[in-house]
Amino acid sequence: MTQNGQSSYMDSNHKSKYTVFRNVVTDFGADNTAGASNRLNRDTNSIGSTGQPAAVYIPTRTYLMTGSIQLYLTNVLIGDPLNSPVLKASTNVPSDHIVYGKDLNHGGTVNFYISIKNIVIDSTKLSPSIAITLLDWTVSQAARLTNVVFNMPSYSSGHVGPATNYDSKSNVVMKDRTFYGRAVGMKLSSQQ
Repeated sequence: MTQNGQSSYMDSNHKSKYTVFRNVVTDFGADNTAGASNRLNRDTNSIGSTGQPAAVYIPTRTYLMTGSIQLYLTNVLIGDPLNSPVLKASTNVPSDHIVYGKDLNHGGTVNFYISIKNIVIDSTKLSPSIAITLLDWTVSQAARLTNVVFNMPSYSSGHVGPATNYDSKSNVVMKDRTFYGRAVGMKLSSQQ
C-alpha cells in the first residue's frame, strides 16, 4: 500500500480536501501561549527561586500569544540566534504585557538570574493606539537581555518595548536590542 497521507476508506469526492496530517500551529493558527507558559511553569509551583532554575529553548516559529508569558527567578528564555522565534501578540491579547520578565512573587531588587536571549517580541497585530508594554523588565543583578527584537507598529502612540518603571530594580546587562516602530523604545527607571 502506498502511503499518501489520505484516509483509505474516505469517499473519493472528499479525499483531496481532507488532510490526515495536520499542524495545528501553522495550518490553523493555534495559540501557543499555553505551551510556552507550560514550559516555563513546569515544576516551578509558581515560586521561582535560585534553587529551581529553568533554561527554556523556544524553537523557531511564530507563536501567536493570547496572554502573557511569565518568567520566574533563574529562568532563561532562549531562541535560535540566527532565526529567532517570534512571540506575536494576537489582536485579542487580554494583558498589558506580552512577557513578564519580573517574577511577580518578588520585588524588583531580588529578581536575579533572569535572561531573555535571541527572541522577537512583536505587537504589530495590535492597534497602534492600544497601550501595551512588550516586556516588563523590572529585574535585578545577573539579569540579561541579549539579541532581542521589539517589533511594534509604525506611528504607534501606545506601544512600549521594555519597561522598568514599576518598583525598585537594578538592571545590569542589556545589549544587542533592535526596535522597529513604537511610541517609546525603552522606558527605564532605576534605584541603583
